[in-house]
Amino acid sequence: MDIELSWQKELPLKYNWKDDAYDVDLNSISEVPGVYIFGRRHGKVFEALYVGKGKLLRTRIKTQLNNHKLLKHVWNAKTGNRVVLLGEFKAKQHQNDTTCLPIPEKALIRYFVSKGHDLVNIQGVMLKYHGVSSTGVHKVRDFPNHIQVEVA
Repeated sequence: MDIELSWQKELPLKYNWKDDAYDVDLNSISEVPGVYIFGRRHGKVFEALYVGKGKLLRTRIKTQLNNHKLLKHVWNAKTGNRVVLLGEFKAKQHQNDTTCLPIPEKALIRYFVSKGHDLVNIQGVMLKYHGVSSTGVHKVRDFPNHIQVEVA
């Protein structure tokens, strides 16, 4: 199955000191099905902190702004601007959001876990994997210092 997501411009997640809460411009979020990623951006580096899905993205993001566990994790993340990325689901013939959205959500969670991102949500994250680290004098060019391989 080929699932298409149309990624929108990232939205800043701003801390509102008065209300002791995070805010995002909800009016700029469409009420469409899709996936979303709470994360942090430090220059060109992006780190995912939470990956989720929703039938109505604006409503789901609004709900997540009251998720204490998620927002505490966002607050405690390393330095960087807090952002929300939105991927709108573009249904093809015979596709619907109920059956399709769990697929990219799980794929993104697995991808970010394999890259060592500090995800707070555990759905699909409890993967068994082996880690292989490389040290020493001889290094192959473009060879990573650490590789994670999922156990079948």
